[in-house]
Amino acid sequence: MNDPAVTSALYWLSRMPLVRNIAAALVVIGVAAEFLEGWISEPWRETVDCARELQMAQLSKDALRLSADAEAAKSEIAKANAVAAEATERNTQLEIRLEEERKSRIALQKALATPHLTPEQIDRLATATRGRVPFLVLQYSSDATSLALAQDIKAAFDQAAVQVNVHFAGQTIPKRYGLFIGIPTEEFRFLPDLFREFGFSPNVTVGPPMQGPTIFVGEKAPSL
Repeated sequence: MNDPAVTSALYWLSRMPLVRNIAAALVVIGVAAEFLEGWISEPWRETVDCARELQMAQLSKDALRLSADAEAAKSEIAKANAVAAEATERNTQLEIRLEEERKSRIALQKALATPHLTPEQIDRLATATRGRVPFLVLQYSSDATSLALAQDIKAAFDQAAVQVNVHFAGQTIPKRYGLFIGIPTEEFRFLPDLFREFGFSPNVTVGPPMQGPTIFVGEKAPSL
């Protein structure tokens, strides 16, 4: 057994039980370490898992609360929009009623007011007739409103230097309401057209040809 190779082999074979025991010990130590790691880390893991579950539960709770708040906000917005729409509708109806009342008041004032020409209308009538109308026959009825309008018309033609022959017609039978304008030819059509612009609705007759137009101021219509 003096062969070096044999001697070396015998040496290492004698050491193999020791190596095997060391390996077994390492396995035991590894298993023990793994068990110890699990035993030590388990409470920490449970703490982390519990904290994570609590966090998720809180997040879920917060999400539900935010969702409920959002629904409540939508409901409040819908109520506010409904109130605003109702208020707008009331304001619209109020504006309509006020406009109707304003028109009724204007109509009543117009009905109660005495028909007349404004200073601007007198100036326009004078300017339009100056040099175009040789003379005018102006008649008015016994109604006070008829006299007031006849005076305005005469003032306009006087301003235009037109000769005006005024006649008091008294009460007519049947009664004649409103304004009657007789023009000798279509050349004088501008005259009734001008009174229409002033807001009157004159009854117009054409002919027979003569030197100038005639205007009859009748009583104020009962419907006015």
